[in-house]
Amino acid sequence: MVRNCPSGDSGACYQWGVPSTSSSSDNVYFQIEAPSSYSWVGLGLGSRMAGAEMFLVYKDGSGNVTLSTRTTSGEVEPHFVQRGGVELLAGSGIKDGKMVANVKCSGECSKNMDRSGSNNWIAAWLSGGQLQSSSTSADITEHSDHFNFGIDMSKASISADSNPFVGTLADSPSSGGGGGNSNSNSGGSGVTAGSSVSPKILTAHGVVMAVTFAILYPIGAILMPMLGQWLVHGVVQLIAFLLMWAGFGLGYHYSNKRGIFFDDTHMRLGTIVVALLGIQPILGWLHHTAYQRHQRRTFISHIHIWYGRILMALGIINGGLGMKKQNTDSAYKIAYAVVAGVLGGLYIGAAIWGIIKDRRAPRATSKGSGSS
Repeated sequence: MVRNCPSGDSGACYQWGVPSTSSSSDNVYFQIEAPSSYSWVGLGLGSRMAGAEMFLVYKDGSGNVTLSTRTTSGEVEPHFVQRGGVELLAGSGIKDGKMVANVKCSGECSKNMDRSGSNNWIAAWLSGGQLQSSSTSADITEHSDHFNFGIDMSKASISADSNPFVGTLADSPSSGGGGGNSNSNSGGSGVTAGSSVSPKILTAHGVVMAVTFAILYPIGAILMPMLGQWLVHGVVQLIAFLLMWAGFGLGYHYSNKRGIFFDDTHMRLGTIVVALLGIQPILGWLHHTAYQRHQRRTFISHIHIWYGRILMALGIINGGLGMKKQNTDSAYKIAYAVVAGVLGGLYIGAAIWGIIKDRRAPRATSKGSGSS
């Protein structure tokens, strides 16, 4: 058998056993094991969430475990799908502080597995939490950690076509030429390390982009009509502009590592908004020089102002889409909406004030670049 514990022996562990080639069956046996303090633990056939054939395990509330077969179309909560050929075997349950699911996979369940070659797998779990349900459709909270790796099924050979996780085979996870691997980096014994990326990068992306679009860009826009100082406005917007690209870089790194870049509305809209904002500093400089020359707004002024307003609004909306996609806690969603709403209202008020001030001020003494 082949065993893999992506985060070490004290965390989630997975084992595979494949009956020898002399067997005519299409059976594949695997075990999913995790501390009972975990909310849920999952294993999926595939290289990423979208389209993966997933097996989720969580406590059922009566001392046993629930095995839920699921899939998803992207980076959203997987939903239950009926999958034939899945059987929960003896030895499953809660024991010695562990959730254990011994699974027999055949027919529809194993048809997409290469029983004599390498298969891509994803693993994820949520440490902590109180999920206990006998429903295969129970709602789950986003994982606290995840990995992807390859398993060479030819190294997982077992002699008998029966449950290998009870009896003598259970005591020798390296039988049949497999390895007792303790982490995803132990590649030489049936496990190939895949690319992994810390969820903290995604959190950092969200924080940076929220601060940029919901706070800094609106504040920078408010300062122009209120103070009439283009330099202050420009410095604040430049800081926001640089942070925006840093946040985009974090998001790209995370999604590219997981092979999901540009896969959904949030990523597509975010990429488009960031790319379009790339020319906003140029438009701002053209607006400033034209205003200095003519002491009034010109055609390029209106393009700069409205172009920025539209993209800023789209960026704020896209932040909400990102929070919805990641099932962010309601408290953070409310805080984001309140901050964006308050600063949005202040910006509208400042823009109106700037228009009134511009109309009252003599053109010859104007020091600004026009209200934004």
